[in-house]
Amino acid sequence: MDREQALTRLRLMEESQTEMWNIEAAEGEYLRELVIALPAQQVLEIGTSNGYSSIWLAMGVAETGGLLLTLEADAERYQLAQQNFEHATVTPYIDSRLGDALTILPTLSAPIDLAFIDAWKADYPIYLDECVAKMRVGGVIVAHNLESHREELQGFRDKLLEDPRLETQFVNLGPGGFSVSRLMPNG
Repeated sequence: MDREQALTRLRLMEESQTEMWNIEAAEGEYLRELVIALPAQQVLEIGTSNGYSSIWLAMGVAETGGLLLTLEADAERYQLAQQNFEHATVTPYIDSRLGDALTILPTLSAPIDLAFIDAWKADYPIYLDECVAKMRVGGVIVAHNLESHREELQGFRDKLLEDPRLETQFVNLGPGGFSVSRLMPNG
């Protein structure tokens, strides 16, 4: 992976693919650093879109020797993401799948070290349950848009805070806002 080429592609995406509602660059850097800090080998992303956050996650697994599995339901976004991955030189670190996450998630193997959820908001609680079931102890689930979609995700926020298996904090590095939930040993 060529880090400068990946960063150049990310900047180009920020300028030319603005209709995708991507995370902010500071949020991407946070995700990359989190992958490295864990250090995560198996990373799952639910909601690839054009691949912006995927590239940040892939830059992290390039350093840990891991792999990112990213899921996207929309064929056009999926194709655009494939082009972005190639230009960013991160394709070797990504297993990118086209399909409905609700269908694919039950078929995945455990353990997952880190999951990033940024997809259909109404399905966040289902995604959470699927991720927790496959998460290693100490693994982390990050969900996007906890601030920007606060009303829509209030039930999900409550679920995070009420779940005794999870230790959750909220991180706002951009207008979207993250929940960051660690699976605890006694969970």
